[in-house]
This record gives sequence, C-alpha cells and structure tokens, in this order.
Amino acid sequence: MTAPPLGSTAWWQDQFQLPPGRTHLSGCSLPPRWRGIDEAMAAMLQAMAEDPAPWHGFEAEVELSRQRFAELVNASPDQIAVLPTATVAAYQVATAQDWAPRPRILATEEDFPSICQLL
Repeated sequence: MTAPPLGSTAWWQDQFQLPPGRTHLSGCSLPPRWRGIDEAMAAMLQAMAEDPAPWHGFEAEVELSRQRFAELVNASPDQIAVLPTATVAAYQVATAQDWAPRPRILATEEDFPSICQLL
C-alpha cells in the first residue's frame, strides 16, 4: 500500500490515527495521538540525558515547527505564535484587543471551559 499524499485528508487521518471517514476538528486537551509522539519524546529524553541544558536544540525544533505550520496555512512564520496552551493564547489575543467599539465576546457552551473563563 502506498502512503497517502502529504497533507491530504488521508495523510492527516493516518498521522493522527483517526478512524476512516472521521474528521477531528477540536482537540483542546485531548487531541488524537500523533503517530510520531513516542519517537519525539524518546529523542527529547535522549537529548536531556546527553546534555543537561539542551534548550537551544529544543528552541530550534520549535522554530522549525513554527515555520512548517506557517507554510501549511500559507502564512509567514512571523505571523505564527507558539504558546503553551490554548488558554494562554486566547488570553493574549483578548488582552490585545480594543474592546471600546464592541465590548462583548460571543461564546458557546461547546467552547473549551478555560476559553470562556476569559470572559
């Protein structure tokens, strides 16, 4: 069996072990498990065992991920922020807004709980 084309729906389903015909649109804290996570975690632990301060390598990996994501969404890397959680990201966006013209935020019961806590 040949691998699905890079970036296709079938490729994403394979990478994140989604059941055939299913699309996962909202992961919050519980996204589908990426196939490469075990290898990535093992590499991180190995780097930490070999170097007590491997942060420069980790930062380079984050930058590479930022660049790759920018390419995926047709953006420039300087338009992509890497933040530790969706809650932190939402808070930073919310605090950067001018709320005078429209002082309300629309949220639903389906939103991730900590996003609604920003309100």
